[in-house]
Amino acid sequence: MFDITKPFGKTIIENFNNGDLLYWTEWRVVDEKLTRFTHYGVLLRKESQFYGLREVHFGMMLCSETGEEIKILAIRLKKPETN
Repeated sequence: MFDITKPFGKTIIENFNNGDLLYWTEWRVVDEKLTRFTHYGVLLRKESQFYGLREVHFGMMLCSETGEEIKILAIRLKKPETN
C-alpha cells in the first residue's frame, strides 16, 4: 500500500546531486505513431511543492537541447549508465 504521508519522489531525488547529468523520457504521437523521446540535462537544484496534502519533489533541469530551465517530476529522472 502507498504511504501518502511520505514525500512523493524524495527517495529518488536524494540519489542525485546538483550538477549531475540526468535524463528523462516522454511519449508523443508523431505521424500517427507513438514515439519515445529521451532528453538530457543537468540538475540545477531540487525543489518541492505541496499538491493537496502531499509534498512532491522535482528536479530543476538545464535542458541540453534548448538551454532552458525546466521543472521535471523527480520520479521521471534517471542517471545514464557510464563506463
